[in-house]
Amino acid sequence: MNRVKFIYKVLFIVILSIVVLGICFYNSMTFLKSYKSPDGNFELIIKRSDLDFFTSTISGDGSSFYVEIVLKDAQGRVIGSTRNNNNCAIFKDSIEVHWDIKNNEVRYGRGKTINLKTGKVLC
Repeated sequence: MNRVKFIYKVLFIVILSIVVLGICFYNSMTFLKSYKSPDGNFELIIKRSDLDFFTSTISGDGSSFYVEIVLKDAQGRVIGSTRNNNNCAIFKDSIEVHWDIKNNEVRYGRGKTINLKTGKVLC
């Protein structure tokens, strides 16, 4: 009976370890890149999108997958995110970041912007 309990304990520890390592690995794969605004007041973060977690790539070479764009202020608070507007999804290889501080927006792709004040995502 003690041997059975020991086997269950070892199996539990092994499974728990695999789950923890999997979560750590997945979290490290979600962050891809970040861009600071020229004035240093904003940060645009590029992360692997949840839309793409179980889907294959379009081109087959691993360079095309959906990303999530997150805009944060200097204190690290989220201002806006493409998660709030799935119609504005974008592929990793289509990212083009241009800061337009004067007009309060950041462009992250052709026709895709986030307002720096309101966080509204437009595409």
